[in-house]
Amino acid sequence: MKILYVIPRMTYGGGMPAILTEVKTIRQIIADFTATVVTLESGLSTDMMTEAIANGLKVLLAPSSFLLKKLISSADLTVVHYWNCPSMFRFLRLLADSSVPHRLCLSVRVNGCTLPQVVPEWVYSIADALIQLHPRTPAIGLRPGIEKQVIPSLIRLSEQLSPPGIPSFNTFRMFHAGTLNYFKTHPQLIPLHEGLRINDYSFDIWGTGMDKVFEDDLTQANDVMYKGFSRSMFEDMAPYHLLCNPQTALSYGSFDKIMRESQWMGKPVIVLKNSFVADHIIDGVNGIIAEDEQAYRACLESIAAQPAVYKRLAESTLQYTRTHYQLINYVESTVQLYRRALQRPPKVVTYAHIPEKPDDAVLDGLGHWKTLLLEQPELLSNMEIKYALRCEGGLIHYYKYYPDNTALYTRITQLLALEQSIA
Repeated sequence: MKILYVIPRMTYGGGMPAILTEVKTIRQIIADFTATVVTLESGLSTDMMTEAIANGLKVLLAPSSFLLKKLISSADLTVVHYWNCPSMFRFLRLLADSSVPHRLCLSVRVNGCTLPQVVPEWVYSIADALIQLHPRTPAIGLRPGIEKQVIPSLIRLSEQLSPPGIPSFNTFRMFHAGTLNYFKTHPQLIPLHEGLRINDYSFDIWGTGMDKVFEDDLTQANDVMYKGFSRSMFEDMAPYHLLCNPQTALSYGSFDKIMRESQWMGKPVIVLKNSFVADHIIDGVNGIIAEDEQAYRACLESIAAQPAVYKRLAESTLQYTRTHYQLINYVESTVQLYRRALQRPPKVVTYAHIPEKPDDAVLDGLGHWKTLLLEQPELLSNMEIKYALRCEGGLIHYYKYYPDNTALYTRITQLLALEQSIA
């Protein structure tokens, strides 16, 4: 089996960690397996690249169209880790422009329900198999007979890694880890953890990509500390009691791997009910689901005041996660899905499948918000406008790659003016 993995970029938060885990585990299952990774953008994590090379994985950074077509045609299956971004649009256009025969497994890394990361029907239409990380990811446009499976993120876990035990309650310690921007976590992440009625507590933030919203809040914080980027999260999370992962209803996360890593170590997770990541929490079993921001703070104060209740939740989290998260089973399911996809004849993507213009692609990524933007933009909320404009896969993101596209410029100008009037 010869697999070509295609990812937009090589980062800790992208598809590369999951690919490394998948490849290493597949090699334990089948002997005739080779894999190549193509990144569509040239930026990379040197640590990820070093690990890939150490594991005999061939990686090509932003190869030429000519080379990319050769790689696609020679692979048994091309596995595309999808999220909406200009480089992904250019790759899909390449499939249409080149008419290279191929089989394609689409691995959707977003929940696919929130703008501008709604997965368009034309993306699904080119799939020969579908992996979705989130159970509510829609698959409208999938061709008849195309198989889909819900397979969560593949996390590198060691069966020998012992849980650290229950931390001391002298200080109730909470943490958050991830990309620190308005669109990946709650924009009020820091204020949500300031001034809690807990005798002695700390809230530490690990991660990268901090935007100005978080920078400004952090300068005024009294109870929150930024710890930087963790290179060994399993070790760094050991002293903490709770992972705090509030996201908004528009956050596009599908399955936040830090949640599973935390739960694997017996650290419960607290989330907000209206976020998609809440679908991965069973309240009182492997974490806490808060109804809203006010209830969120109350839940933190309550669990910090009840060590016995916390201990039961932590033990339940550990037992539930290590019982239900079976990495080898997920990888075996992935391999079987790949094998069934290989039974389909190679196909060619045509111009009819993929939009020709980037402004059409970005509008399709808005889902049902597309109609509002085109016909009644005044009905968009301030948050929806921010996502449409500035989130990865949004209008401004695309315009940076296509600065000569006048349609993108016009839409951006209109939304900026509307945003200013609302403010």
